[in-house]
Amino acid sequence: SDSDKEEEDQDKFVSYFPDLSHMSLRCLVQILGQYWMTTKMDSKLTDLYARISDDFHEKEIWISKYLLQFMAPIMSEMYWLNQNQHRKAIEHVFYNDLLLEQEEYTQTLRALHAFKYWTELNQLNCVEVLQHPDLHPFYFGCISIINGLFENSHGQLSAAKHAFEAIPKEKVADIYDAIEKFKQEANMDASHEEVEQKSNSLIFNYIHALMEQMFQDTLAKIAKTAWGQIALFQFDDARQIAQKMLTFDDENVIAFGVLLRLET
Repeated sequence: SDSDKEEEDQDKFVSYFPDLSHMSLRCLVQILGQYWMTTKMDSKLTDLYARISDDFHEKEIWISKYLLQFMAPIMSEMYWLNQNQHRKAIEHVFYNDLLLEQEEYTQTLRALHAFKYWTELNQLNCVEVLQHPDLHPFYFGCISIINGLFENSHGQLSAAKHAFEAIPKEKVADIYDAIEKFKQEANMDASHEEVEQKSNSLIFNYIHALMEQMFQDTLAKIAKTAWGQIALFQFDDARQIAQKMLTFDDENVIAFGVLLRLET
C-alpha cells in the first residue's frame, strides 16, 4: 500500500542519517583544521585534536577514530610548517597506527607503507631518513595523498605545492618556465584564475608522477635486498620480502621474478 511504501522510504532516509551526520562532521573538522593550520592558530587545532582523542580513547566514541584519521595529515603539517618539529610531524603520520592499520587505506597509502617497510628492512630509522632534505618532497607528497584519500582537496593541493617547493629549482626548471609562461599569458588574454588553475594542475600532476616514481624506486630497493638474501642462501627471508612487495603492488614483475627464482 501507499502508506507502507511511505514508511519504507522514511526508514531508508533515517538509516542514511548517521552517514550524513558523519560526512557533515568530517567536513567541518577538516575545514576548521585546515583553516587553523594555515592561519597558524595551533592552539585551537591541538585543543580540538585532544578533545577528539579523549572521546576515542576514554569514551570509546567510534566516530572519533575516523576524525583522528582525517586530522592526521593536518596535524602533521602543523608540526612541520608552523612549529618546525619535523620529527613529531613525521611520527604523527608514519607511526600512526590508527591510520596505517586501516586495511582499506593500504592500497592508496602504498608509497608510505613501502617506504616504511624498506627502512625497517634495512634497519634504518624512518624518522631520521625522512628529515633529509632530499626526502622532504616525499613527506609532503604523502601528506597530499592522505588528504586526497579523505577528500580534503584544499589540503591535497596545498601539500603538493609544499612538496614542489621543497625540490631544488634547477631540477624542475621546466615547470617554473611553464608557470612563468602562464603568468605572461595573464597579462594578455588569460584570467588570473585560469593561470592559477593551470599552474596548480601542472604542479599537482608533477607531484603525482613523482610519488609514483619514488614508489617504484622504493620497490626496486626492496627487491635488491631480496636478491641479496638469495645470494646469501637466505631463501625464506627472500620469499617473505617478495610476498611483502606484492602487498604493495600485486602485479610487480620483480617480486614474481624473485619467487620464480626460488622455485627453480
